[in-house]
Amino acid sequence: MLKWGVLAIALAMGGNAAAQQRETVDLDMVSRIRQEAFHRSQVMDTFSYLTERIGPRLTNSPAMGRANAWTRGKFNEWKLDNVHDEAFDDFGRGWEFTSASVEMLGDRIQPLHALPKAWTPGTKGPVEGELVQVEIKKPEDIEKYRGKLRGKILLLGEAREYKRGTEPDSHRHDATSLEGLQEFTLPKDQDAIAERAKRVKEYQERQALASKVNAFFVEEGALASISISSWDNGIIRVAGGGSRKAG
Repeated sequence: MLKWGVLAIALAMGGNAAAQQRETVDLDMVSRIRQEAFHRSQVMDTFSYLTERIGPRLTNSPAMGRANAWTRGKFNEWKLDNVHDEAFDDFGRGWEFTSASVEMLGDRIQPLHALPKAWTPGTKGPVEGELVQVEIKKPEDIEKYRGKLRGKILLLGEAREYKRGTEPDSHRHDATSLEGLQEFTLPKDQDAIAERAKRVKEYQERQALASKVNAFFVEEGALASISISSWDNGIIRVAGGGSRKAG
C-alpha cells in the first residue's frame, strides 16, 4: 500500500506540474502562416515546375543538379539564410537518357511502351534481333543459356497474367477507415529484427544474382533485355538495372 500511495502522489504532483506548464501559443504567427497558406501559396507552382519542367530527378543525375540549382534560387529569392548543397559520400555516377524506342517486328509492327532502366548502357543506335525468353531464378540457371544468346534480345522472367482493373487505383478515406489507421500491432523486438535481417539478406542475394546475370549477358553478346512491369494498366515501374560505379 505504501508503494502505491507514493506512486499515486507522484503522479498527482506530476500531473499538476504539467498542467501549470502550458505552452504559449503565438496566435499572431498562426494567423500569418494561415494567410500565407491560403492566399499566397506557391505549392502548386513549385510542384508543377519540378515535375513538368525538370521532370524525374534520379540521384546524382543532371536533372537532380538542375532541380537543386532551381531550389537554391527559390530559397534565396525567399530570403532564406545559409542556402547551400550538402554532398554525401561516394554515391557513384549519375545517369540519364535522351530517347528510347522499342518495336516488335513481324507481319505487323507494334510499338511497345517501354523505358530504359537507370544506369544501363545504350545500344549505340538501333538494334534488331530474335526475341528469346530467359528465366534465371538462381545462379545454377545461368549455364543452360550459355552459348545461346549472342545477337538475341532477351525477354526476362515469367509471363505475368494481366488483370483488367475494375476498381479505382486510389480512394478517399472516410472517418471509419481513418480511425482504423490509428491502430496497429507493434512487432516484438526480436521478431522485427529477424524479419528485417531476412529482407536485407534476400535483397543482397537478388542484387548479387542480378549483377552476375548482367555480366553473363554482356559476355554472351546479347543485344538487349526487356523486363515486364510489375504494375498493371500500362503503368511502367522502372528501377535501376546497372551499377552506379563506373567501370
